[in-house]
Amino acid sequence: IDHIVKPFSSMVVRARVRAALRSYDSTRSSGEWRPERGKIFSFIGSKGGVGTTTTALNVAMELVKSGKSTTLCELRPDCGTAAGYLGASPARNLQSLIENSSENITKDELESCLCNHPTGLRALLAPQDCDELLNFTQEQAETIITKIAEMSDYAIVDLPSSPFGSSEVVLRRSDFVVLTVELENA
Repeated sequence: IDHIVKPFSSMVVRARVRAALRSYDSTRSSGEWRPERGKIFSFIGSKGGVGTTTTALNVAMELVKSGKSTTLCELRPDCGTAAGYLGASPARNLQSLIENSSENITKDELESCLCNHPTGLRALLAPQDCDELLNFTQEQAETIITKIAEMSDYAIVDLPSSPFGSSEVVLRRSDFVVLTVELENA
């Protein structure tokens, strides 16, 4: 729908998010509106290190500031960085949750893995240190994002830049997809 060039101000992020939400609200009359769940915004980078997690966190924080219940989900098979940005070190995280089969990922189990930030943002964080890639199924990924969307006005999903099996199901379920790119000098 739009793009934001780095560096950017929080005022620009707020204005662009508001415009995107107005655009989304206009789809209500076209039958795309799904009132049974919150909106899912997925963020994916064209490559690692372009600021995808930072962008996802900034959008999530702006939504929290506007009074919307917002849950960030670092749905990635590798180590995450959001915990460091949030100053969080949760006892349970995505790795704890995916030890369950998709049928056993209940709302209560998911709640027990969420980090509650003082700002009001809730987050399902990927582990900060991992020796091997996390292995979760498409069914687990779909269950996680579906339950988060049922619990929040907005589910902000931080996906890795390299494709993995669960990205496709998440992107299909998303209301908005944000691709973060780095401009290169010509």
